[in-house]
Amino acid sequence: MKPQATPKDHDTAKAPTVSRALGSVNVVASGCWEWSGSRDAKGYGVIYLDGKTIKAHRYSFVAHGGTFDGGPFVLHSCDNPSCVNPDHLRAGTPLDNVRDMDGRGRRGQHHPLGVLHPLARLDEGAVVEIRRRRASGERAKLLAAEFGISRHHVSNIIHRKRWGHVA
Repeated sequence: MKPQATPKDHDTAKAPTVSRALGSVNVVASGCWEWSGSRDAKGYGVIYLDGKTIKAHRYSFVAHGGTFDGGPFVLHSCDNPSCVNPDHLRAGTPLDNVRDMDGRGRRGQHHPLGVLHPLARLDEGAVVEIRRRRASGERAKLLAAEFGISRHHVSNIIHRKRWGHVA
């Protein structure tokens, strides 16, 4: 097994900028270079460069020779949002990103569906009833009042923008 590289082992021609920008890194046992500088709400490292906010993993990907031939996203093979190790990063499409999330069981984990959502006012039975009654011509305003939700929410239920998982 080859030894894990450190940020200073890569691209010495760009060392002043890259090492300064990626100086906030801790190499951990998994091989990840964990960003220890500022992070956004989702745990991704951020760099403030020339008055702009740049994701640290995207900066590292490009600074170490990565190209966006594979798509506009930079994906993590390690599933660690704070990792900036170029060996763990690759270009990908939005579809690649969704497939990664599905394969790792991450899609939807922040937004539980249906009655599992902490703000849910309805259950699956109520959703089925709303759809049935609206399809038979009952007014959304009356349904909204009866079920304690907005007309907009009734519309979202009917058009499956909400509760889409319920048949």
